[in-house]
Amino acid sequence: MERLKIRDINFKNNIMLAPLAGYSDIPFRNIMRDSGASVIYTEMISTEALARKNEKTINMLQKEPEGEPYTCIQLFGNSIESYLKSIKEMNMRFKPYQININMGCPVKKILKSKAGCYFLTHQDEAREIIRAVRDAFSGILSVKSRLGVGEDDKLGLELAKISQEEGADYFVIHGRTFKQGFSGEVSLEGIKEICEKLDIPVIGNGDIRTVEDAEKMLSITGCQGLMIGRGAYGNPMLISELCGTNKEYDIKDFFVKHYKEMLKLYGNKNAYRIFKKWIPWYKRLFNKQEKMYFFLTKNNLEFENKLREMGFIV
Repeated sequence: MERLKIRDINFKNNIMLAPLAGYSDIPFRNIMRDSGASVIYTEMISTEALARKNEKTINMLQKEPEGEPYTCIQLFGNSIESYLKSIKEMNMRFKPYQININMGCPVKKILKSKAGCYFLTHQDEAREIIRAVRDAFSGILSVKSRLGVGEDDKLGLELAKISQEEGADYFVIHGRTFKQGFSGEVSLEGIKEICEKLDIPVIGNGDIRTVEDAEKMLSITGCQGLMIGRGAYGNPMLISELCGTNKEYDIKDFFVKHYKEMLKLYGNKNAYRIFKKWIPWYKRLFNKQEKMYFFLTKNNLEFENKLREMGFIV
């Protein structure tokens, strides 16, 4: 993978880890950073909740050691005031190196709050928010969106142009439309068109599940970098394969390392319980009966004993 330059920063490669609600916590971000990803996104952070100093939201912002310039805080919201208060709140706790504004989430709950894909059809509001955040934040700023509402419009391209005009340092484009959600195929030609029209780096996102998918995205679209989401969560070794790191690891090693990172943050009492939701993602490791056993475990000792029985070194 090639190196990515954004402003005066030369990143070690052009691979980014996408956010996924409920999963992009510090333990997973740590193992993905160790796997070689150059930029790792937090879960989407509500500007309204952060502006109100919501404790749960603030905990999502816990900064991992030596996390810069790797960590990017992804924000969503509709109120300029809440964005500015959020930036102030973050600066009081730690100065974020990167902020991304999500203007492409298709989830109904986000749309109802007039955020995410809402901005595809309300681009004057999008412009005002990007401009306000750019004025208030001196670090690296990016915007993430989709190709459009449907296949026949160019709303994603227009939003990309606005993002560049208002000072975004790079633009992330998911190659589906709002109407597609997460179904159907990614349009590499749609991503290519945006790459051809922008001067700032464009990061391609969507359906990157193998090294071959990554190479195809880069060669066809001409994008400067890749953001990998569900492909990495379903195969945590993918980032490592793309970056050429941890070659001695296998999927079991990743599983154990992930669990140990969970123990560090959540402790013996809670780590195994929280980690259960990851079992389906490691589908190559366990059969249906084994998955059910893990879900029925009552404490970390039962959980770890089962792992040892299966040959894991915990």
